[in-house]
Parts: sequence; C-alpha cells; structure tokens
Amino acid sequence: MNFRNIFFILGIIFFGNLYCVLENFNFKNWWNTNKNYIVGDDFDEDGVKYSKMFNKIKNSTKFAPNKLSKQIVDGACGLLEKILNGMYETKYVNETIIEGFSLCEENDKKDNYVYCNCSGFVCALIKKYSQVHYKSIMESIEGTLWEDSIKARDLYPKKNKYGKWDSCKRPQVIDMYNAFKKQKEYWELIKNINNILPGDIISKTTTKKIEPLGNTGHVVIALSVPKFVKDWEKNGQKYKIYELVIIDSSTVNDEPCSRVLTSPNFSGVGVRYISLLANENGETINFFRKADPSAPAKTTVLNISRPIEV
Repeated sequence: MNFRNIFFILGIIFFGNLYCVLENFNFKNWWNTNKNYIVGDDFDEDGVKYSKMFNKIKNSTKFAPNKLSKQIVDGACGLLEKILNGMYETKYVNETIIEGFSLCEENDKKDNYVYCNCSGFVCALIKKYSQVHYKSIMESIEGTLWEDSIKARDLYPKKNKYGKWDSCKRPQVIDMYNAFKKQKEYWELIKNINNILPGDIISKTTTKKIEPLGNTGHVVIALSVPKFVKDWEKNGQKYKIYELVIIDSSTVNDEPCSRVLTSPNFSGVGVRYISLLANENGETINFFRKADPSAPAKTTVLNISRPIEV
C-alpha cells in the first residue's frame, strides 16, 4: 500500500464528517452557462481543461495533512463554490470584505462579497480557523502593518492613506513569510516539492528594500498535489517544472482560471494552475504563472508552510 492510499484511509477516518469540497457545484451546468465568456484560441467547447482542474480539487483535498489544513481548504473552497454558483461576488481590492471571515469589523457591512487581496484572503482563513496561528504571524511583524480599514482610506486618501489611528491592521505577504520561518511551534516548512499537500501555504517575497505598505509579494493556497511536467534548463542550470492547482486572490487569469468566468473584472478569488520550479534535489525555489516560465531571480525568496496543530 503506497503513501497516498494510506493518506486516503486516514482522511476518511479523521475528516469524513467535514464538508466535502464543491459538493454542491455542478460543473456541466456552470460551464454551459458561462463558456461563451471565453474567446480566442484557448476556447474549449466541452470545458475539458476546466473540468480537469476542478476534478483535481475534488480528488485531492482528502490528502490535507491535518484538521486545520483541511479546514483552510474547505473554507477557501466553500467561498469558491458560492462564487461559482453566483451567490457571492468577488473582486481584488486592498480591503478584506469576506462574508463570514472578519479581519476588520467595519468592513463587514457588505453581504455576499469576497473582496480582498492575496494576503487578506489567506489571513482571513487562518484567523477564522485558528486565532493562535494568526497571532503567531502578528507577533512576528517587524515593520508597518497593513491597514485593512475602508474608513481610514476614505478619510485620509492622500495625506495619511493608512490611518495610524485605526485598529484594523493585519500582516502582508512578507510578514507571513517571516512568521512561517520563525514560528516553528506553529508552522512547518515544506522543502521538498513532492511533499506539498492541499492546505499548504506558498508565499513568495523579495530581498529588495520594500517601500512601507507597498507590494511585498504573493501568497497562495495549494489545492492539489504537484504534478511533474518536464525538465527545464536555463543559463546552464537544470530544473524540474511541476504544475499545481491553487486558490488565491489576484488579477492573474491565465486559462484555465475560474476568475475568467466569475468576476466582472477578472479579478478576486479564483482557482488556477501555477508552475513550480524545483532544483535537481527537489527543493522548491520559485513559482510563476503557468504561461510564463522563468528562472529564479536572485532577489526572490519562497517558502511553503504547513500549520502545525497545537
């Protein structure tokens, strides 16, 4: 019996009573309703690429390594399902306005919205299911916290865009990246690409000097296990490229990507593929858009983190 079969059995034992990802989502009906939004050479009459992507979510989330990872996956996909079924609207914005996932109480005034950026989306999920793990990130922050308040932005759009007086502050990607490295009691770093499982959090940031409250990188949540695609060589260095289904909040919508069919401005929370780059030892060193292979930049740093149940 191989490793994944063992995990399947354990998943049934420990997680059998939890929500089944996308259990109320009918792909065929959804595709027939929305497929006309797709134009160009990538058009796929039967939605085969999209169907395969969604099937990877359904078939792989049972491999989430622990209850907290499973909750994060189910929470993320629960929101995705409501977006796909037209119950919730999504958009990429810098405030976090997510029905049932509070980061800032004053932002809860809008129902049926999933409005957030990448770090707001992941922070909201972590905070919802484990205050302890969210606190571990907050305690690791060394710089300026992101202001998640709509009010602060409305009152001080130019002079003081992120109103220091407001209490609705939260981490950015770089803060999450640092916390995952430091807080070893709460977060396990996954170094080998073949050990990535659904619910793992992948954060990429930079070693360059970052302007206060500027763009600090990107963070996504794995929804599948990596699949080897091909060997690749760049500048004399040999790499291996894998594909992974993830969920994130972004403006990137390389097909297949659910944002193409669910968001009026092709942004917000959605599911898509990314490409992962690993060295010959299996160490994951970069991720990038599936349509844009690139060698690891010297200023790019990445980690893959898994919550430890405490």
